[in-house]
Amino acid sequence: GSFKTFTALDLAVCVATGQKWLDFPTKAGAVLIVDEESGTQRMLRRLGDCLRGHFLTDADIWFSSLSGFNFFTESAPEWANRLRLAIQGLNVKLVVIDALVDIMLTGDENRVSDVQLVLYTLRGIADQLGASILLLHHTNKNGAYRGSSALRGAVDLLLTVEAKDKLLTFSTDKARDIEPVNFAARCHFAQGQFWLSSEVASNSYAQALSKSERYVLEYLQDSARTVDDIMSHASCCSEGAARAAVYRLSEKGLIKRMDGGGRGEAALYGLAGGVEVVAL
Repeated sequence: GSFKTFTALDLAVCVATGQKWLDFPTKAGAVLIVDEESGTQRMLRRLGDCLRGHFLTDADIWFSSLSGFNFFTESAPEWANRLRLAIQGLNVKLVVIDALVDIMLTGDENRVSDVQLVLYTLRGIADQLGASILLLHHTNKNGAYRGSSALRGAVDLLLTVEAKDKLLTFSTDKARDIEPVNFAARCHFAQGQFWLSSEVASNSYAQALSKSERYVLEYLQDSARTVDDIMSHASCCSEGAARAAVYRLSEKGLIKRMDGGGRGEAALYGLAGGVEVVAL
């Protein structure tokens, strides 16, 4: 329920196209998704939503779905070799594995030796081929990562994500060689599209407005506008940033939908009552 898969797919799209992910720069490269949870049809649908959320129809993203990858079995070396060959053959820079429990089917995630064996294999692949591996995992009832403490010891970065409504809060449980970072993102679902936008972790609406939010407020000062109109006139930010700003401002109560938005009719957004635009 914390949108982990959608978050990973949004990141995959950004890495594959060299776009910023939230406020973090990326280095462009092919992405490989090892999906052992969603299945082909759900993965295609979700990946399509994320591509359309970034105004794309294609990207250098590859995936296998329910292929039976298992790094805790007698044939683990064969599975590891398959992953190496895929990374090398596709020149992959980011591998997303969803999820840990599904690639160690006969192992016990609570046993140190079992978890160490799987993560040692993955660390070796990452180190040998220079690809980053993002491993999705589940939390326990207390909100901490589930299973053996060996998990925390083996990874370079351990992030915990919590969801409240559609606000995601990311906190650092462990960071190796970098400063810990906490950040937040807002999930957006709209007409077969999904994307994330940056948020302040406190979700305080008294926060300083972003450049794109200031643009939207200023543009709506005289009259209500459609989202397409707001996006097409954005000069100080990208169209995607302007669109995300519309939904953030709406959630903050600074703008609201007006008389549009019926079936087949574009929604109009205008300033909410009592909002003044000053010195933008």
